[in-house]
Amino acid sequence: MSFGLCRDCRHWAKRAGSSDPTLAHCCALAKSIDGEPMIPTTSAFARDCEQYSADLITQPDFGCVQFASSQPETESGG
Repeated sequence: MSFGLCRDCRHWAKRAGSSDPTLAHCCALAKSIDGEPMIPTTSAFARDCEQYSADLITQPDFGCVQFASSQPETESGG
C-alpha cells in the first residue's frame, strides 16, 4: 500500500466545466454513476442523494492510500 498527495497522483483529474478553482479537481477512482462506483475495486467513492453521478472533490494536499504516482517510474542503475 502506498500513500501520497493528490497533486502527485495520476488519478487526480480536472473536472470538466468547473470554473471554481477550489472545485476544479477530483479523484477519478471515486466517481460514481447511478449510485455505484465507476471503478468497482475502489476503496472509496462519492454518491449523491439522487444517485445520479458524483465526484469526490479533493484539494492538492489531500492524501490517500490509493495513491499512484503521476511521474513515470525510473530505473536506478549503477
